[in-house]
Amino acid sequence: MLSLMLLLACGDKDAAPPVETTVIGGPTDTGWPEDTGDEETGTDLDGDGWTVEEGDCDDDNIYVNPARDEDPTDGIDNDCDGRQDEDFAGLAVIQVWYDENPSLIHHVDTLGNIERTVTLDDPEVLPYFMTWGVDGGYAVMDLGTFAVLTVDDDGTTAVLAEFIDELKAEEITGFYGMATHPDGYYLIACGNALYAIEPGTGSKTVLASWDIEQELYPYDIAVDIQTGDVGLFGYYGGFATFDGAFNLHIPGALNGPGDKSIFSGERGDDGSWYAGAFTANGFEVLKLDDASYTWSSQLVFDQQWDPTFFTIDGDSGDYYLSANAASYPTVWRVSASSGDQTLFYESEAIGSTNVTSVWDIFTRY
Repeated sequence: MLSLMLLLACGDKDAAPPVETTVIGGPTDTGWPEDTGDEETGTDLDGDGWTVEEGDCDDDNIYVNPARDEDPTDGIDNDCDGRQDEDFAGLAVIQVWYDENPSLIHHVDTLGNIERTVTLDDPEVLPYFMTWGVDGGYAVMDLGTFAVLTVDDDGTTAVLAEFIDELKAEEITGFYGMATHPDGYYLIACGNALYAIEPGTGSKTVLASWDIEQELYPYDIAVDIQTGDVGLFGYYGGFATFDGAFNLHIPGALNGPGDKSIFSGERGDDGSWYAGAFTANGFEVLKLDDASYTWSSQLVFDQQWDPTFFTIDGDSGDYYLSANAASYPTVWRVSASSGDQTLFYESEAIGSTNVTSVWDIFTRY
């Protein structure tokens, strides 16, 4: 696996501070009320048709439930997604260069236009994975040095934590996937372990570990900003959660090709886990049934591109996929209602294949 990561590192493979007036990521957890109703009928004190058990986060207010649209001016979490007064502002898109040029973080607006670009100050950094910074800016995983770095809004990078010693000692078996926990720390997936990293000190804590024979090998992770639960998406099709304890729900297929390879995962505002996976049908967005722990297909991406990461616009439910083909790294928007697939963002022509590509993306509010 280390050789695979080194090969990828050579290029063969939700609140940051305001940028002008836009806040990146920015979850504000409004919390959940206590369940005081009958377990079968549920509690619906305000009569809005949504019970506490179904996700109504203010059962005294008829204008607050998961079916409401967010009003970005009233100081209330109208749609119960854990974010207050959010208004979809576009995407943060990371563009990795493989030559002497530094990598970039683009702020792409809702029309697909670049409104701002952050240029990393170190051209050696290969930041495939990205999340919003606890104290502002961003955090990225550098697969060139197996380190977690912070990135300020002006592009200044600083090493926060390193994992090269753990890799050399075979204490960890991989270095993929990161997310920001709503309690204010970073989460890192390392093949056979889940780490927490403190933003100020870089202190590393093992939250959970598992035997590689359990066939998970997470390639991406996501967090439920309401509950803090973590989803771990296995490269070989496995899926697990961490809610204070490690729970393997779907084993992967380490000893065989399996039926899917998961590259990216996300927690939807509807409370469901989603995955972007390569299957026999191509690249699919899958939704997890929490009762049976089986994946169901939401869409098949039928364009002649190579998708990697995806994210979900909590306001519309639409999907955004980063993709690479020829010399034009792109981001596609896929309508959740119709399945229509339209080119959302396309980088400038760069003249040769595999010099640059787009990887991790996340929504901005």
